Amino acid sequence: ELNLNREELPTESRLTIYNLLGLLVFDGNYPVEAGKNTFLWQAKAPGHYIYKLRLIRKNGQAEMHTGKLIWLY
Repeated sequence: ELNLNREELPTESRLTIYNLLGLLVFDGNYPVEAGKNTFLWQAKAPGHYIYKLRLIRKNGQAEMHTGKLIWLY
């Protein structure tokens, strides 16, 4: 979950998700809007995953958000 106001909207955003072996399982644009942002993703196999969300601000500054995901069937 990501909360942004209109002034904070990035010009570019990219989401990557890796399994615990470090293998890339998702790489794509993450469309963000003002307010609450969520992303629905379904893994091919249950387990733990690591995500990285890279935002590029209007001033060119990069911001990285990282965390863990757990997918259960």
